[in-house]
Order: sequence, then C-alpha cells, then structure tokens
Amino acid sequence: MLSCQVNCMQLLVQRVDIAGRGAFIHEEDARRLGVFDGDRLRVIHQETGKSAPIVVDITTSLLTPGTISLYNVTCSDLGLSEGDAVEVHTGIPPSSIRLIRKKMDKGRLTPPEEMMTIVRDMVNENLSLNEITAFVTASYINGMDLDEVESLTRAMVETGERIEFAGHPVVDKHSIGGGAGQQDHAPCGADHRCCRSHHSQDQFSCYHRCGRHGRLNGSPCTGRLHRR
Repeated sequence: MLSCQVNCMQLLVQRVDIAGRGAFIHEEDARRLGVFDGDRLRVIHQETGKSAPIVVDITTSLLTPGTISLYNVTCSDLGLSEGDAVEVHTGIPPSSIRLIRKKMDKGRLTPPEEMMTIVRDMVNENLSLNEITAFVTASYINGMDLDEVESLTRAMVETGERIEFAGHPVVDKHSIGGGAGQQDHAPCGADHRCCRSHHSQDQFSCYHRCGRHGRLNGSPCTGRLHRR
C-alpha cells in the first residue's frame, strides 16, 4: 500500500463476484482516506488511466489493509484483474443527490433538467440503491405535479431504448375501458394524413377531425376520410 497524496491511496485489487458497482475496503484504509460506509470513491486503473465512481462499504474481516475488493462490473469496465494496482481517491457526490434532497424536502423538480439529471445518474449507475430508494419514497410521499410527471416521462424516453418502426402508418390497439364486459376495442384505422385522432380527456372515446365519433366496440372506425 502506498499513499499518493491527501485523500488518495494505491491499493491492490481483489475481485469479488457481486454484480453492480461498489467495493469493500478495510477500516484502516477507510480511516486514512476519511470515508465512511456509503461514501464515494473514484478508482483509477494506473496502467490505462480509466476511472469509475463507486460507493464503498467498510469491513474489518473480509480483506486485509492495502487491498480493495471491487465488484465485477467495475473490474470489467476498467479492465482490472486480480492483483492489479489502482489509485483510489475520495469522490464527489453527483449533483442529483442535492436534487433528491430537494424532493425529500417537498420541493418541485423544475426545470425539466433537474429530473433528467436524476434519471441519467440512475441509468449510469452513479446512484446507490439507497439513494434511488430515497428518490422513489420522496416522490411517493410528496407526490409529483403534472410538470414533474412529464419531465420524468421525457427523461425516461431520452435515456431508454426506443423502438423505430420501419412501416407506416403506425396504429395503437388498446382497450379504452368503460365498456360492459371489459370490451376490447379494435385499432383506429384513421389515415392521420387527413384525419388526426386523439383521446378525449376521460379516455372513453376516440374523436376525429373529420367529425366522426365512435366507441369502436370491436369494429374499425368506418368514418369517411376527407383528403385535403
């Protein structure tokens, strides 16, 4: 074990078969670094310069001082093998931590970039399970207004996988509810180039600009389409 500077150490890697990002370090090394359970470290592969943030757990029995047990995902990301030397720095919490605390204090996550920051850190695995749980719990207890719901939805679309449809038109087949016997409704067959469909606020009906209104009731919309 070598000390490189204040709040920085060089440790030898032990791989541990745990999925995710994280690490165990010995209590003595944690004391030298000035970190506690749940604090963040940045691990740097000395040969390649690659780095990754991790959340640390502290132990007195699982490993010896001068070593760090890194989870599989971190080892794979950095190309680390058993016995490799890494440089360990104290880390800076991501900005989303401040925003999660804001939600816990009944604040609104506006503008939309605030929600995007939280979602991106979740996707990039920069947040621990405890931090994600805090956000979910705060959102459940304090609720979200429509702007926050929209921002969360758009952030999920932006950071998630999308399906690109090669063929057109694309139609949506679903049950609009409210019918006797839990009716299943056929897709609206409107040609959206001339007749744009949209759901009414109560989501019980489908209306068209051509003036046709229909509960589809298992049959395609038969409204005449008027081309312009």
